[in-house]
Amino acid sequence: MKINQLHSSKFIHAKNAGKKNSNCYLFICEGDSAMNFIKSMLNGDNSNYGYIALQGKIMNFRKASIEEISKCKIFELIKYVLNLHNDDKKP
Repeated sequence: MKINQLHSSKFIHAKNAGKKNSNCYLFICEGDSAMNFIKSMLNGDNSNYGYIALQGKIMNFRKASIEEISKCKIFELIKYVLNLHNDDKKP
């Protein structure tokens, strides 16, 4: 998934994220319908709430090697959204 696709469809950034004294939350959902349900419960508020919809089966990290985990697209995506990525490795 490219970054511009991520920002337009599967990820909604909390507007106050990164601001001083802001309490922001990220909802990681399994699919679009789950994300839309949570958004509807919060009346679409994205000032302090961010949303990301994951697609596909999530890897069982307990049985995976470090190399397998580092290649997992979903894990790369979550790291990028949380700003834990290396600048040279974008999903």
